[in-house]
Amino acid sequence: MTNSVRNLVLRAFCLLVLGIILLVYSNNIADAIVQAIGALLIIPGLFSIGCLFREKKSQGEVALSLILGSATIVLGSILLIWPSMFISALMYTLAGFLILAGTAQFTSRWHMQKQGIEFDKLSYFVPVLTLLAGIVVIAFPLETASIPFCIIGAAFCLYAILEFVSAWQIRKYKKTHPKSTIVVDEAEETKTDTQE
Repeated sequence: MTNSVRNLVLRAFCLLVLGIILLVYSNNIADAIVQAIGALLIIPGLFSIGCLFREKKSQGEVALSLILGSATIVLGSILLIWPSMFISALMYTLAGFLILAGTAQFTSRWHMQKQGIEFDKLSYFVPVLTLLAGIVVIAFPLETASIPFCIIGAAFCLYAILEFVSAWQIRKYKKTHPKSTIVVDEAEETKTDTQE
């Protein structure tokens, strides 16, 4: 196997493993990201409060730094301890925006139609999808938070399968054309026959 084929197989294997991990653990990944953000918020809060004892500041500055530092520690702790609560709140907020956006699109189209502007029936497709997306997110907030990770994981798996197929096709081609050179670029594969 040539280096380029090995690289294809290695890249495909890594992406397949990553894709499977994203598909299997998609619910946990959202929690892990929120927990990491929580941990990263605690650090500057502790640093801010720690600096209060080192530097001499006016009473107003001390109070403000203490409030800000404590608030970031509390927020970081909430994100670290209860990531699902934060994800649910975020998803409900996003669902509300989706429902408002879909409703606004409907009313906007309705007002324009009253003024004589004609729309295709398909132009109502996007507002309907927007409203439905908002309703689905309200019904299943935690499940919908993991959907992007599922989509990315599935895309990685498909990409990996295509890379395996490319590697197999290159090997098959090399067996039937032993004197040819194959240049495999990052994005595309080029086959060139060498002439003697």
